[in-house]
Amino acid sequence: MAGIYIHIPFCKCFCNYCDFYSITDSSETESFIRAVLLETAMQARYLDGETVETIYLGGGTPSMLTAGQTGQIISAVRNNFAVSDDPEITVEINPDDVYEGYFAELASIGVNRVSLGVQSWNDKRLKYLGRRHDARQSAKALQLAFKEGIVNVSADLIYGVPGMTTGDLKNDLEETFAFR
Repeated sequence: MAGIYIHIPFCKCFCNYCDFYSITDSSETESFIRAVLLETAMQARYLDGETVETIYLGGGTPSMLTAGQTGQIISAVRNNFAVSDDPEITVEINPDDVYEGYFAELASIGVNRVSLGVQSWNDKRLKYLGRRHDARQSAKALQLAFKEGIVNVSADLIYGVPGMTTGDLKNDLEETFAFR
């Protein structure tokens, strides 16, 4: 099974635990999009016609892109590769980038799965991690995803934060599964 991962490097701030390449200067977003579109066209023969079953936009923070920009990338992949009729198309989302209608916009461009960077349901832990959202924003984002038609949702959680117990992890898991 072939899949395509596209790394979106933009972040509003750096989280102190993250080792992924990211930048906080989003002034070059349009140039970056053009470069991704060009690279996609240049790599069109790379998979030698193998069917792409998954497209994954990770980061960084892909939810810093507009739905239109995300749609340009997805269209470029579809136009340059043999993409299945029903691929899984995933976008990583930061909870505080979400607004009413956001998931409907993503669904309209073919996104059918989101990976939400919840990390924890404990606001003190989120602050310690340098996250820019709180537990309330995570809950709202999950509710909106389901309400607006994205039912294939994963929630990233972090375990191993100094001082965190297995009980804390259990609480985070229970809170997450409450949204099923």
